[in-house]
Amino acid sequence: MPLVHLFRFPRIIINHGIVVYGMTAVGTGNSVETYDPNIPEHPVKLIFDRIERIFNFPPASYWLGGPLSVIEIYRRRSVLNWGGEVLEC
Repeated sequence: MPLVHLFRFPRIIINHGIVVYGMTAVGTGNSVETYDPNIPEHPVKLIFDRIERIFNFPPASYWLGGPLSVIEIYRRRSVLNWGGEVLEC
């Protein structure tokens, strides 16, 4: 399961890590199932638009919601690509 870093640059208004554990193709994008340690009660969806190549994260107590940058910072076993398919397990 990949661990990803969420941030905005050059003005850092979010600096957060979440765990990605699933992905589903939806229309022109992907709905990415994540575990957010700040919201452990339920999964949080990170949306990736494949055409615009933009990630959007919903509002939370620490974030107003909207587009942001995502960088994978750790992966243990499975390899997912943002096209939605598992490349290696």
